[in-house]
Amino acid sequence: MNKGFKKFLMWGVPILAGGGLIYWLNHKKKSTPPPPAGDDDVKDTVAPATRTASSVFPLKQGSRGDKVKELQRTIGTAADGIFGPNTENALIAYAGVRIVPDQKALDELKNKAIGASNYERAKSLVDRFKQSGVSMYVIKDATAELVEVDTFGAIQYTSRFKTFAGGKIYSNVDYQLISPTKAGNLLFGINKGTLMGTYMVDPNLISLK
Repeated sequence: MNKGFKKFLMWGVPILAGGGLIYWLNHKKKSTPPPPAGDDDVKDTVAPATRTASSVFPLKQGSRGDKVKELQRTIGTAADGIFGPNTENALIAYAGVRIVPDQKALDELKNKAIGASNYERAKSLVDRFKQSGVSMYVIKDATAELVEVDTFGAIQYTSRFKTFAGGKIYSNVDYQLISPTKAGNLLFGINKGTLMGTYMVDPNLISLK
């Protein structure tokens, strides 16, 4: 074995082997797919701006049109269709906000108005009933749900309904108005017989005689 071949075995083989190992490791690293993203890789992003079905929203100072009139009628201010300082002040007083962002928010304000109006009517009926001994009068056929009221005043629904005939006076001995509900309904109680229990009804269907 000559000296040149000995030197090749001593130095060349290790160099070639090391080079091959490095090439194999690099090739494997490139071909290995990246790991799936974890929670730490997810970042909050701002949603892209989208147009609403109607370009009139949001309703705010400077807005004009029928939707502004709708809002003004809801919050009890002059319905001129112009959203100015007076409308803004009325909106703040009514709902604690300056802007109505979309139709859903406008509908919620309208439902609030209906509920408040019905609550006042129900409360007025109860107050008059307790003071003057009048009887409950059903203006037209009224469907009422049998409910239960817990010790905290919360209403438990039973999904059991009765329809009370309209155009009829119901005795104030057996049928007694109890209270308005926060949602604007009227509670009345029947204190004997097969219908005994507490019922919830739309106060707009009830009057007093």
